[in-house]
Order: sequence, then structure tokens, then C-alpha cells
Amino acid sequence: MEKDDKMIMVIDDNEFTLKSISYALKMGGFPNQGFKDPENALSKYDKNTYELVITDFRMPKLNGIEVLKLILQMDNEAKVIIYSAFADEEIQVEAMKQGAFLFMKKPFNYESLIEAIQRIKAEDNIKKEVISK
Repeated sequence: MEKDDKMIMVIDDNEFTLKSISYALKMGGFPNQGFKDPENALSKYDKNTYELVITDFRMPKLNGIEVLKLILQMDNEAKVIIYSAFADEEIQVEAMKQGAFLFMKKPFNYESLIEAIQRIKAEDNIKKEVISK
């Protein structure tokens, strides 16, 4: 699968939020796949299929930082964005220390999310150019 064919994995136990983010990504031109269950999402994760993971922080079974750690164990170059309406500054700092690319507080503007994804893609393209030279 080519880099440009990779999808974005979205994880949120709230179906409305999941569908809203998925729709915004689709309208922004980003193919994506949504999962309500973080354990199911992790079982499907493959670095050759997904270029980015966007996950809620507060979910049953696993929180966003736990998802982040497990994704990074499978792919140490994975990009993960975590979002939450309930996270305090301590949780945000912990997420970034653990390797999150970005922590967004809800409610957030979908344009901000699209801009973050574009930044990730631009950084990845620069890395590819440097490596290929």
C-alpha cells in the first residue's frame, strides 16, 4: 500500500463524536476508519494501513494514553493525536511525554484537526525526501 493510500484510524466510544470526526476527515480528503472499541482498533492496527491514529482519552477498557503506548509498541514511528473534554494539564503533559504528536481539548475546531494532519503529512514528506537523497 502506498503512503498516500494509508488511512487514519479514529477511536472513540461515543458514536456521534466518532461519526462527526470521520465525516470531517472524509470531507477534508482523508480516508479513515472508525472504531468504538479501543481493543478492537488495536487488534486491527497495521502500520502499512494506517498513517495516523486519532483517539479519545476517556473510554472504557483503555484510555488514550494506554492506546498511545500500545500503538507505539507496535510501531515506534506512529503518529497519535489524543483529544478529550476532561483532561487536565497533567494528563496533557503525560500524553506528550509518552509520545503523542498532539493533545487537543474538546470541543475543538475540525479545521484545527485538519491542519494538524496536514502538518504530519508535510513532516512525513520532508523525511521521505531526506531519506531518498
